[in-house]
Amino acid sequence: MFVFFDGEEAFGEWSEKDSLYGSRHFAELWQKRGLLRSIDLFVLLDLIGAKNVTFKNNILSTSNLFHRFVQLEQQLSKAGILRSERPIFQYQPSQDVDDDHLPFIHRNVPVIHLIAAEYPAVWHSAKDVEQNVDYQTVQQVDLILRMFVMEYLDLAPSMSIGSSNK
Repeated sequence: MFVFFDGEEAFGEWSEKDSLYGSRHFAELWQKRGLLRSIDLFVLLDLIGAKNVTFKNNILSTSNLFHRFVQLEQQLSKAGILRSERPIFQYQPSQDVDDDHLPFIHRNVPVIHLIAAEYPAVWHSAKDVEQNVDYQTVQQVDLILRMFVMEYLDLAPSMSIGSSNK
């Protein structure tokens, strides 16, 4: 099972106790029901719609899976399928941040945290509106994620554009 998630929240000021209510609840509930063992990968999508966004490898235990995003993006770019002038996925280590994935990491669920390496200037401001979403970026991330999931679930051959995989 894949889980795609985002829903962090705090009622007052972000702290260990005042945050992550939904993800802490889900992680606990799914653990009680034995569902955590069914999760192949938990993907936290965060701040993906800004122009010039960059995602870096911030969780060492899933570096091999994150690296596949980098490879897929390179292959799709070489094939002329992606229109971006610069890569979004970069296989550089980065510091992770407290977010919805933590209750799952603490329960040994494999996680990829896709969060912008730099927060968009409009984030959590009055300008954090649809008009500031870069749809070319969203489409690029969407295509890479779809290719990754299809490949991971053996719904499509490994991405090797330009050669025949039979």
